[in-house]
Amino acid sequence: MSPEVATWWNSTQNVTITPRICHPQAKGLNDSHVEYLHLEVKAAQPFHYQGHNVQAIETTVVIPKGTKVKDCQFEFKEILMNLTGLDSGPLQALRLSCEVSALGVEGGGFPGVLALAFFGWLLMPCPLLLVPTTLMYSAARPIALAVALFIANVARCLRRRRRLWRLSSLGRRKVPVNVAYGEGEPCCICFGAEEEAIIALLPCRHSLHGGCYRSWICTDSYPSRDLICPICRRKVTGVGKLV
Repeated sequence: MSPEVATWWNSTQNVTITPRICHPQAKGLNDSHVEYLHLEVKAAQPFHYQGHNVQAIETTVVIPKGTKVKDCQFEFKEILMNLTGLDSGPLQALRLSCEVSALGVEGGGFPGVLALAFFGWLLMPCPLLLVPTTLMYSAARPIALAVALFIANVARCLRRRRRLWRLSSLGRRKVPVNVAYGEGEPCCICFGAEEEAIIALLPCRHSLHGGCYRSWICTDSYPSRDLICPICRRKVTGVGKLV
């Protein structure tokens, strides 16, 4: 962030935030388990940047699939960050809070989708059915819905156990790492600096608390089937130990 943008951002009070779902332009960013949210922050007072008057800034944020964008809430928080050319002090940070649908995140996998499609077709009303058949059909609807939800929950539980097993397997073969991104800084998940076991995810080398990462991959809002880095979203192929 340039000093001009940081100064404008820190002094802006009344802003208009416009979120919308967008498609990634860069290659290699397609992931069926995440979406991309385009944010436009516009203020009444423009600022001068490289010979132009700028009134709004834009950015793209990666969010889990199934996020309820209409219900997202925005609030400003003060953080401490040292920027070149800007006086040291608190800087405004925009915090985004959204509700995520568990069904939209997990998706149920192929068994879940197949079960939901089948039982969804079964639950569709048909006016051509005879009266006795209609009565039987109405009685079977709660049972069919319960079976569909059970299958989706079992598929979600199996994927969670598979991720935990994969993390344990990589943890038993830790690779020595001399340097890692974020070493000595607060954990990117809990934002705490407690003395806990630090691991480095490979190949991106982002460091974080091992316990925090294990808890994160077990949440219902976890955005991928595989192990990924919470910062860069790259697939984790190994776990490093800082030496």
